[in-house]
Amino acid sequence: MWERTPHTLKVRLAITDECFVQVYVNPRKGWVSYTLILRNTRIYGRDNDGHGWHRHPYANPTAHDFSVEGAHPVTWPEFLEEVQQILIKAGVL
Repeated sequence: MWERTPHTLKVRLAITDECFVQVYVNPRKGWVSYTLILRNTRIYGRDNDGHGWHRHPYANPTAHDFSVEGAHPVTWPEFLEEVQQILIKAGVL
């Protein structure tokens, strides 16, 4: 599934019936959001809110990790590799 407006793009990649990965991009504002959703809840994410990158760690997805590891930029393929490892550990894959 994907949605597009003049300034945004949102794409969902289905993994299972209860799990998907979403990317949201707004180049006008400099926003990029990569999110892993399981059972309608974010369980992991990487975001650039226009001020820099941060991570929503798997152990606490409501937190914002601005550490060196959490704040480094990631590409879509890098995020998908992280997701694969998380889903293997969680027993989804």
